[in-house]
Amino acid sequence: MTSPPNESLESGDHNAPVFTIAAHGGLLARTGGPVDGLAGLSVRFGRRRGLGGAIDCIVVPSRAEQLRVVEAAPTAAIDWRIGVGGSGVVALGLFAGVHLHHFAQTGGARQTRVGASAGATARVGWLGRRGALLFAGLRAGWSGGRWVHAYDGEVTWRRSDLVLGFELGAGWDIALRRGGRR
Repeated sequence: MTSPPNESLESGDHNAPVFTIAAHGGLLARTGGPVDGLAGLSVRFGRRRGLGGAIDCIVVPSRAEQLRVVEAAPTAAIDWRIGVGGSGVVALGLFAGVHLHHFAQTGGARQTRVGASAGATARVGWLGRRGALLFAGLRAGWSGGRWVHAYDGEVTWRRSDLVLGFELGAGWDIALRRGGRR
């Protein structure tokens, strides 16, 4: 007798459940504010192609005269991966969470402010047969709080509540085995 086929990414099962870990970097622009670099990490559970849920966090450091700002946005997300050709994928998602705005003025105030964050992502990528993932995407949304910082009576840094980001990333889909088979 032969054993049943193993439903894994290696056998081409695009609907297999997967656990994905990915890192991404890019740029985040704010209406009326600076364009800064971003770094992020996400963990996703769902179908290789289909519905999935994720926890994602981006960190965006920024500077101005006599000011250091670090913003973080931990969010929960849902997405839908749509297959395009053999290895291509488009992922459309919605996210919501908090926006942490931490700032430190030289010789002055230090504070962390909290606002809500919500938006959408659109990513295009390549999924390798053994789980490799490469992607590029856009992130757009609303991030509560119009924060403004001044030095010597002049505005040196501001961020509106509308943001747009571009990101490049890489990750790995790890197939979850069904029924304890190896």
